[in-house]
Amino acid sequence: GYLGTATALSECDLVVWNEPAILDLSKHFPELCRNSLRITLEYLAAYARRHSRLVSETAPQRLAYTLVQVAHRAGRVLPTGVEVDITNEQLGGLADVGLFTTSRLLGDWERSGLIHKERGRIQIETPEKLLAT
Repeated sequence: GYLGTATALSECDLVVWNEPAILDLSKHFPELCRNSLRITLEYLAAYARRHSRLVSETAPQRLAYTLVQVAHRAGRVLPTGVEVDITNEQLGGLADVGLFTTSRLLGDWERSGLIHKERGRIQIETPEKLLAT
């Protein structure tokens, strides 16, 4: 079975190994097991942080944090800020915030000059100011 789904935001390659192949490789290259464990623990820690934010932070806090994290990982630095290719629906899903609330908050932030929004793209003027909202 599948563990999850993913949607690429840009063109990429995906490599998939079946279970017998990876088990055989692991016998010959023990670092594969160590790396797999490290990656799994990183995802588990990220899940725990996300759950903690869900129960302890407001929707605006979660949305701002998530937007800044996505910008840090996948954004393009421009002279006017950091630009991210992401839709309202994708951002809301990552932040556990509904689409209506996501759209409303992004509109509020754009009116206050914290972000500039185009279809499928958000530019953060100053991430620190966004996190302070």
